[in-house]
Amino acid sequence: MMKLAALTASFILPTLAFAEVSAAPEIVLGEVGLHCPYRTAGSVPAPDTAYGSVDEIDGDPAAISLTTNIPALLDMGFGVEYRLADGVSLPSAEVQLTHPPMGPNGITEQRWTTHPSSDDMGFTIYRFDFPEEVVTGKWTFELVADGKSLFKAEFDVIPAPPGITFESLCMGGSLLS
Repeated sequence: MMKLAALTASFILPTLAFAEVSAAPEIVLGEVGLHCPYRTAGSVPAPDTAYGSVDEIDGDPAAISLTTNIPALLDMGFGVEYRLADGVSLPSAEVQLTHPPMGPNGITEQRWTTHPSSDDMGFTIYRFDFPEEVVTGKWTFELVADGKSLFKAEFDVIPAPPGITFESLCMGGSLLS
């Protein structure tokens, strides 16, 4: 089913524009793109976010489409897979997410701490869990440590193209028949 979703997404959504993603030599980038929801293993406090915490993902997420154009659909996610380059160590870094105003307070920035590793890929993913989060415009992830930008990825959240639904992308619905 997930292969059909990836095939559907690749026909409908434009592919990744590499000019929108950059990384310092200390970072190895993996997949950048659109994600279906995952099970969570819990959450950790993140007081500088809209809801005061961020989810920990259970398992290894995989993008269903390598794109920076994201359909504005409830429950969809998007983000960056990364790890530290071999020989690089870093106790922690800060994810800085900027986006159009959302929610009743019109917030435009969220921040949380992460602990990147050179052993395993890490993931910085945002999922539209609530209707007030689903806002179109430019969304930018940046990983910063000691005042230095380690990676930056810009996404354009766009109105969902006609016929594209969460179900068609993530639940195995077919747009090809």
